[in-house]
Amino acid sequence: MKLRTPVKERMDSFLNSMELTIEKGKFLIFRQKILDKVKFSQLLNDSMNEIFKGYILENPHSFNVGRYDSIDLKYTLRMDESAGSETQNLQADVQFMFNFEE
Repeated sequence: MKLRTPVKERMDSFLNSMELTIEKGKFLIFRQKILDKVKFSQLLNDSMNEIFKGYILENPHSFNVGRYDSIDLKYTLRMDESAGSETQNLQADVQFMFNFEE
């Protein structure tokens, strides 16, 4: 008989195994990493929970986009190679929301 991994344990494992890298560039030349293998657990934003406040870019990773200017962002999403077997066959829909200040 195969025991199933509890849902919370699978969710925690998923959040701590998925890593996001974002690189900033111009004209598809990327020279600056603004996020480098940041775990999903660090990116969560839940207004009902003080632990999950999202991720705020601090200097030197914060940036300005001038009026009439543009930037290119490249996102790389990967699972940490040390992820446990409890994440096998797991399907997830992920949505990213970016808040910009004017």
